[in-house]
Amino acid sequence: MMTTEHEDHAISSGDRQPQSDSPVRTGRCRLNDHPARASGCTRRRRTRSILFVFALTSPLWASGIPVEVATDKTAYYPGEELKILITVPIPMTLQFLTALQTLYTIDSVYTPIVYVSDRPTQATTPKTWTRNHRWADYRLPLGNHTIVGIVVDHGESVPVSFGVVQPPKPEGAFVLDFDTIPGTTARVAHLMAYESIGVRFHTAEGQPCTLRNLDGDSWIQGFDPYPSGFNVAASFDVPVFGVSAQVAGALGVQITMVGKDAAGETLASTTSPAIAQPVKFGQTLNLTTTRPIVEVEWRPSAPKSVCAVDNVAVVTFPPPSVNCIVIQKKLMITWTTVAGFNYQLWSSPDLRVWSPCGVLQTGTGAVLTHSGMDAGSDRLFFRVTVGKRNDTFSGPSADGNARAAAAADRKGRRCDSL
Repeated sequence: MMTTEHEDHAISSGDRQPQSDSPVRTGRCRLNDHPARASGCTRRRRTRSILFVFALTSPLWASGIPVEVATDKTAYYPGEELKILITVPIPMTLQFLTALQTLYTIDSVYTPIVYVSDRPTQATTPKTWTRNHRWADYRLPLGNHTIVGIVVDHGESVPVSFGVVQPPKPEGAFVLDFDTIPGTTARVAHLMAYESIGVRFHTAEGQPCTLRNLDGDSWIQGFDPYPSGFNVAASFDVPVFGVSAQVAGALGVQITMVGKDAAGETLASTTSPAIAQPVKFGQTLNLTTTRPIVEVEWRPSAPKSVCAVDNVAVVTFPPPSVNCIVIQKKLMITWTTVAGFNYQLWSSPDLRVWSPCGVLQTGTGAVLTHSGMDAGSDRLFFRVTVGKRNDTFSGPSADGNARAAAAADRKGRRCDSL
């Protein structure tokens, strides 16, 4: 019977990309390439245990037990969760000098630097170990790559190929939920997953944001040295006209969202009510502009309060301009469109309960019209929701696309008579 084990030791941060023809330095230790073995060195810290630091450059192991390597997929998007499966398929008992049992090398140039304790361990095979690639340490470019699985001090696999491909480009309105890449089911392991679609998350001072996860739900937060403190920012490489996001912070704190243009001028801003449930995403902020938003910032009213952001909805087309007139006691509603996107008109007597008016219509780039409704004497409000070509709507905020589009809606307005 084959056993499996997930091995995910602490790995050093930073963009380390050791080359096969260069020694790797770690503290006072120098690790040189060796034709017959991988070198390791011992580094003593001011702690109770001794940590072994492993860095490999083009490893060739002395013994030759069978080792197999595979990735959980054949192709990945940048920043997607990437799992490496290292297997010894035959029965045996393996002895290890430390807690580190497996490693991997990508493209013959990158092997993670791993810190482990000095306690000896053993493994009974057949067995499969699972390791997660850290995109922050080695950003895989688009194209084909090779990976070699290593069972430390025992053997290595033959190279296996996998690819990194461009993610689909979202259209119109899309949601960044920090769980999956838009338009796919691919799990997000690093925020570079969104850079490929034109969105980069950082702090106001340019530091990377942190991807956090609790019970399978992910969000982001960021921090700059005081007095700036906690904050999150997003920069857009595509024209953006509407943004909404769920925010969280400390008790009593307010979160402000500000949209800016390319010159840094504020286009629009909005502030949440005082947070009543700490670190709960109970507040949603919305911004809509007629000029492109280049950057959005989220800041708490107290810089020492955490500022967490989730479910960022983005609209990449101008909001529809909705007009309502009365001609001979009949209503006529018109609104501007973008070719290829679906538009649904809604009406409400109180801005709370909305009902669809007419059928879903596809934009042509020209003005769409809905007419024939009796004007009556009651006050009515109208709004238009926008979605991608194949979307349908069950309400102005029924799903992710509708919620994103609602941020771009022209609020329902009272009809004027002619």
